[in-house]
Amino acid sequence: MPAVPPKSRDPAVVLGAWAAAVEARDWASVRGYWGDHGTASGLSQEAFAARWSALQKPKVTAGKGESEGAAGSIYYTAL
Repeated sequence: MPAVPPKSRDPAVVLGAWAAAVEARDWASVRGYWGDHGTASGLSQEAFAARWSALQKPKVTAGKGESEGAAGSIYYTAL
């Protein structure tokens, strides 16, 4: 069962959770971060997992980021 993305509105928290799922090779959870619970990826759950499974020992590194936004949107640039 895929992990549920955090409800936090802090982009660093969401990015950290996504990175942890990538490093755990939890492709169902990674796909869940795409819009519409993964359907926006354009791939079925099986096709998404097949494509991402090429990553044998993924490591995600992101520095501190910058947030900005208005009218209910947050844009985050990871440095």
